[in-house]
Amino acid sequence: MMNKTRILTVLIILSACVSLIYPQNNRFVVTAGGSYLVPIGTLGDRLKPTAGGSIGFGQEVSKTWTWIGKFEYFKFTKVNAEKLFIKRKITTNNVEKEYTIPIPKLVMDLETGGLSVNAVVKVADYDYLVANINAGFGIYNWRSMRSEYYDSLYVAGDSSSMIFAGYLDVPAKEQMDWSGGITAGVNVDVSIYGPLWLGVGANYKVIMGELWPTLKLDLENVSGFQMGEVYAGLKVYL
Repeated sequence: MMNKTRILTVLIILSACVSLIYPQNNRFVVTAGGSYLVPIGTLGDRLKPTAGGSIGFGQEVSKTWTWIGKFEYFKFTKVNAEKLFIKRKITTNNVEKEYTIPIPKLVMDLETGGLSVNAVVKVADYDYLVANINAGFGIYNWRSMRSEYYDSLYVAGDSSSMIFAGYLDVPAKEQMDWSGGITAGVNVDVSIYGPLWLGVGANYKVIMGELWPTLKLDLENVSGFQMGEVYAGLKVYL
């Protein structure tokens, strides 16, 4: 399935490149912008939102259709401490209780860079304000790191005494791979001056990567890096 996704993405990128190599006497466009990316689902259980950036180059192929090739980069570096904890059942005085134990020393990140081809379709045009829908396909290289975790775990007992809950001995883990990804969303472009436009929008993005589980840390498998994206940037027509 992954190979088919990569082949399809490469074919779409090559198709868009052909349309740029053989122009149709339509305007070229250069883009640059920043994004705020919010991880969704199990990825959001591990990491907090981050900022990213992109640059792009493309061409209008009709009055309503534009192809844009884009380079994107972002890196999640902050762990979601509120959802990172382990649960342990401990029996004291013949009574079993389940304790929730934070793991504040854990460090994780997810770094991603990729090339995508994006189709921008105009749905409304009011001269100085244009509304679009867009969809993109890309290839992303990503790297994920989870730190080692060595620590003794204690929980507070009923009489304010500390109860030993176990010892964590978890080596570090790093993953790297190439994965296909898709983006879909809406945006609005507002004319600033002449060929310069300001664009704002929102996307749903998913990269078909997988982060392996770590059972000793109660970290579940992440299948697909899902995220919401809010972005703003400049667009120049040449």
